[in-house]
Amino acid sequence: HSPFVRALLDAKHGIFAEGVSLQTAIANVSNALPQAQAPISMKLEVLPQNFCIRPGSTWGGTRKWEVDAELQVLLQEFKLEEHAGLLAERGGVTLLEELKQEFEETDVEKLGLPVVHAKRFCKMLQHVKQEETKNGSGSEKQKN
Repeated sequence: HSPFVRALLDAKHGIFAEGVSLQTAIANVSNALPQAQAPISMKLEVLPQNFCIRPGSTWGGTRKWEVDAELQVLLQEFKLEEHAGLLAERGGVTLLEELKQEFEETDVEKLGLPVVHAKRFCKMLQHVKQEETKNGSGSEKQKN
């Protein structure tokens, strides 16, 4: 096999290696090419920087990400429960309170979800914010 194919398919650093981002894999392949050969150039701006073909730790890897029960119920309500690990790993959110206070619609893009799931995720965030506003305004009325 050529140096390109060997680097591309390398089990630890190639494009299909578990946990290796696509950008890193392409850089590894470019670095493995002979100096006379032009480096690989691809437009990857549309993908999240840490996009992996085989993320591993999120789907079937050794590390399990847990989210609290309330957040799990919310994810199930919006048919997004399969992305709980992704939300925890890439979004840093494991608690419903973290989602309410720290996660914005602009953060959804960083999760690298399929378009339909990203739209559902945005709807879920809007729902959470509306509920928070409704409950917050209700508690304000009780104070007055």
